[in-house]
Amino acid sequence: MSAIAAPLLIQVALTLVLYVILVTSRVAQTATDPEVKKAVLAGSKEKYARTPQLIAQNVANQFELPVLFYAAVAVAIGANLVTPALVTAAWVFAISRLVHAAIHCTFNFVPLRAGVFGIGLFAVVFMWWHLGGMMLGGAA
Repeated sequence: MSAIAAPLLIQVALTLVLYVILVTSRVAQTATDPEVKKAVLAGSKEKYARTPQLIAQNVANQFELPVLFYAAVAVAIGANLVTPALVTAAWVFAISRLVHAAIHCTFNFVPLRAGVFGIGLFAVVFMWWHLGGMMLGGAA
């Protein structure tokens, strides 16, 4: 198994766990709050409490920057270009996403969340820079 598979699986697991948390929190609130149930039946999600809304926002985030991570991992594995530098960057990315999700779904301190997001962004940019260099024949 490729060394890059573990951070990839962590990112996938994070997304799936967030979905489970989102669904259970929404179901619980809809079942116990008639006002929320009425709003949801009318097509609105605005009546959900703050936490389910933050979780929903974070689930949506899992299909933004992580898409570039997934693509980089797929290219690296498919082209047999997995290097220790890519594996390290993948770990940095996966850990940053775990921390980002924890911040976003709980106390949501935006400056801290933005800093953690920046770390993950840097990791993905590095992955693509490194891959690009190898694909173009250089030693990135």
